[in-house]
Amino acid sequence: MKAMKQQLGAGLVELMVAMAIGTVIALGAGQLFLSTFSTFSAVDELSRKQEVAVFLTQILAEELRKEDDVDRYALSCSIADAQCLCTISDTDKGNQPVINFYKDFEENHVISDAECSEDQEPLAIPEEGLDHHYKVKVPMMQGGESLIFHVTKRDIVTTTNPE
Repeated sequence: MKAMKQQLGAGLVELMVAMAIGTVIALGAGQLFLSTFSTFSAVDELSRKQEVAVFLTQILAEELRKEDDVDRYALSCSIADAQCLCTISDTDKGNQPVINFYKDFEENHVISDAECSEDQEPLAIPEEGLDHHYKVKVPMMQGGESLIFHVTKRDIVTTTNPE
């Protein structure tokens, strides 16, 4: 009888299969990392927008409800580092900046001067026909669209004047 040869180590086929499985696992892990990073970036950007919106609504609502000075805060935007940087300033304090934010445009979008011009627009505009109601527009949404919210002087609106 012929003696059988014992195989030592892995053969070429086994090695190729192991490399293919390892490559699939590495690519899957890389894809998982990239999607997690992308999600983190999107959530971070959204949370920054939300912080700006909450801060502005608190500051502006408080000021508008306490005073009738609708021109106190002004918005101005300019191009900085190929992005449209907007600043909300307190005109009562020599145009001191209150908060900065970027208008949100698609990646690689070339911003024109017309898209980034909000020079000294009042943030709060009294609503026509409605006493003590203000419309506030802040250009912080996708494509430079404005986030619009309304402020009402609740103490005046809810107080009834006996005659």
